[in-house]
Amino acid sequence: MNNTLTEGILYSFNTNKGISIGEISKKHKILLLFLRHTNCCFCKEALLDLSDNYKTLIKYNTIPIVVHMESPAYFERFLKKFADGNQTMENLTSAYDEDNRISKEFKIKSGWSTQIKYIVEILTRAATNQFVNNPVKPPGTDDTRIPALFIIEDNKIINEFRHDHVAVRADYLRVLINPESDNFSLLPVPHRDEIPRTSTSTKLLPLQEEQKDVQGKPNNTLKRLSRSLSFRFKSLPAAIPEPKIDQVIDLDDILDHPKRIRYLHLFASREFAPETVIFYEHVNGKYKKIVAELERRGVAEEIIDLYFNPDSIYEVNTKEKEKNEVRSVLIERGAIIELFDRVLKEMEGQVLIDLYKRFAESDLYLEMVKNVK
Repeated sequence: MNNTLTEGILYSFNTNKGISIGEISKKHKILLLFLRHTNCCFCKEALLDLSDNYKTLIKYNTIPIVVHMESPAYFERFLKKFADGNQTMENLTSAYDEDNRISKEFKIKSGWSTQIKYIVEILTRAATNQFVNNPVKPPGTDDTRIPALFIIEDNKIINEFRHDHVAVRADYLRVLINPESDNFSLLPVPHRDEIPRTSTSTKLLPLQEEQKDVQGKPNNTLKRLSRSLSFRFKSLPAAIPEPKIDQVIDLDDILDHPKRIRYLHLFASREFAPETVIFYEHVNGKYKKIVAELERRGVAEEIIDLYFNPDSIYEVNTKEKEKNEVRSVLIERGAIIELFDRVLKEMEGQVLIDLYKRFAESDLYLEMVKNVK
């Protein structure tokens, strides 16, 4: 993968939201999707897949941007008609690839010469597609362009997927989470000044005003709350299915491994419920590793606002009593290392175990065991 882009080039590519791709990538990851044209059945399928995965992408702080070759007015009319009342699709962020400037920067390929060997697969996919293919390409488009998608953060390409041919159906969540790598974080970034709320609107609302800093002193009588659950597959009740392979990796060894947990992320995201895994990693992978108490307090408040707020799409499924106790301990004793341990323990005993049961039965689990040693 070549992640080299011309310095500052993304700031020159504007979107239909009145902000450049470069500006968006300073606050969010971007899933940049290059389409062929709006009469292409595979491109319509791609837009539908993008809409179906939109809320999950947002939970990973990722904004999808569709790059098209039609004029902005033409694409807007198409999208409104195609969306048929689907507000998420109708409000997708898009960028007009005028004079193929964006395509050239990302080295998007065109031409049938490299695709001809896939002609049977292409024709079969077209014949069985839910959308009817229209061979007439709209003005200004290239029907030989081979689609591609890129994950961008802070104006750098961190992952990419280039289709072999026009009929390839991409797995957006796999490209984003990229379980084969752990070279970038999946967590909401600390300096974010806005988080998505539960509204279906694409508007991002500002974070709640931070509480005033309260200097909490450690209480020596407070017992250290630790992760008491050491979950082993051999101790599971009989109701849990046996794994498909002999090698078994327990829940703790998945959660605490930088690559294994990405497979769990991917599985959870496909079930549209990744927030518990994101919360776990935010606490154990970030919060607990901060040495300075004041800095740790800032992250604690960030975690509370992200995961305990009923208006946030990151809200985790835990008892209100546990949430209120965390808030009280933060005020009375400060950002102690063990602040979120009771919530984690509750999740490990319920939500995460339920997720693990299903994960252990999946092909993705087998892939993890095979690929991560």
